Amino acid sequence: MLCGVLLGLRATGGEQARAALDREVTPLLGRTTALSATLLRHAAAGYAVPPLVALLRTWHAGAGEHEQAALAVEVAAVGHTSGAALLLGLAAVLAPRHTPLPIPDPAAAPADGPPRGTS
Repeated sequence: MLCGVLLGLRATGGEQARAALDREVTPLLGRTTALSATLLRHAAAGYAVPPLVALLRTWHAGAGEHEQAALAVEVAAVGHTSGAALLLGLAAVLAPRHTPLPIPDPAAAPADGPPRGTS
């Protein structure tokens, strides 16, 4: 997931946040496997698997959902869970920039009754 976050921050110009995350992660690389540490270093430098690179390019180009969804399926197929983790990290960065998160209105009606504060 951290690789997806690092790549998402790089893709969106969030260099300060990416650099700060990189500074926090780098001293801890010895606590993970050599492969994971290498993948984190590469992600911090902007390197990714080809399907993820293609997905980011289509996102930057404003491609349609169908094309992006097809590429997301390719990313999800990477490794046993690595692709899904990449997508989760990427979504954590990209989604708030393009789709507002639905924040419940405290005055809105619960599904089974009238709005709060009314009788």
